[in-house]
Amino acid sequence: MNMKKIALITISLLCSIVILAQGVKGFVNKQLQTYPQLRLLDLYKSCFQNYMGAEHLVSDRQRVKAYLNEELSTTTLDDLMPEAYHPHYRIVERGIFERELKPLIEHKYLQNKNNDMDDKKQIEQLYKQMYQAMIAKDIATLNTILAEGSVLIHMTGTKQPKKQYLHEIENGTLNYYSVEDDEISITVNGTTAEMTGRSRVNAAVYGGGRHTWRLQMKSKLAKNDGRWQFVESKASTY
Repeated sequence: MNMKKIALITISLLCSIVILAQGVKGFVNKQLQTYPQLRLLDLYKSCFQNYMGAEHLVSDRQRVKAYLNEELSTTTLDDLMPEAYHPHYRIVERGIFERELKPLIEHKYLQNKNNDMDDKKQIEQLYKQMYQAMIAKDIATLNTILAEGSVLIHMTGTKQPKKQYLHEIENGTLNYYSVEDDEISITVNGTTAEMTGRSRVNAAVYGGGRHTWRLQMKSKLAKNDGRWQFVESKASTY
């Protein structure tokens, strides 16, 4: 028997009143089989809370409520990403949960949903603003819309850095005249986002004649200091 198993059995002996029916050794073996990344602390917490109950840490319910409210209010969606076996948990009586915590969780969910919708609106507006700036050759505006180090990947597969792209718009190598949007889809994940925009773009580029392109732009964006910027865009037709 390896040291980890011996240590787990030793701790389990402290909790034998809870798991006597199935046997200490059997309990430990089952836990290790089910949760191969199990830590000593995880097993200790499981046994301790089963034995001591849900009120072993604090007796003041108002303190408990205040603590849970504070924890919930500072939780972000990133904090809810799963870790090994979801180790963060709380034992709460159902009535308290329904009465006190459920409304807060629902409020947090709606708040995150509204924030997500606001971000999508901002990104859609940014996409449209970018095309208008391309048409007007408004280099100053484009410079704020495109992040430093951003890259445009042309249909040929050529990767063009921001500085070169703006220079070619300014000197007439790339000329845009009008745009009509067909479809814009956006997925937001915290401070990053992906957007696919399909638009009919009338343009003349690299010395060619004026033509209307059915242009699809698949873009990656990042949010810095509350402001969205394009970090990569890949062009194709649709």
